[in-house]
Amino acid sequence: MSDPASAPTPRPRGPTTSVDGCPDSRRPRRWWQAFLVILVGYALAAVPAFVLLMIAAFGFSGCFIECTQPDPLQGWVGVAGLALVLSAPIIAGVAFMKRRGMFWIPVAVLLAGSLFVLL
Repeated sequence: MSDPASAPTPRPRGPTTSVDGCPDSRRPRRWWQAFLVILVGYALAAVPAFVLLMIAAFGFSGCFIECTQPDPLQGWVGVAGLALVLSAPIIAGVAFMKRRGMFWIPVAVLLAGSLFVLL
């Protein structure tokens, strides 16, 4: 026979309380909150993404105001910066949902890298 004292206790439903009796402030975040973080991130990244797209296009084609020799290195730098800018909001949304500090490090690195490419 199994001992009732050794049976696992069921988790309480509803808001949990911490040690001091206050409601737990670490409730799970909703998916739509992370979606809003991603949308705001893309709204903030729209202009830098457009500038990096133009840098890539002008680098690969060589034509801005007048046509010159194409510069593939400039084009690839623009593409790399564009990839950095477009991936940062998604990683920020994941970091917002997971509530882990280690997910914010790539966001900071991606944003710093894209600023470096823009300057």
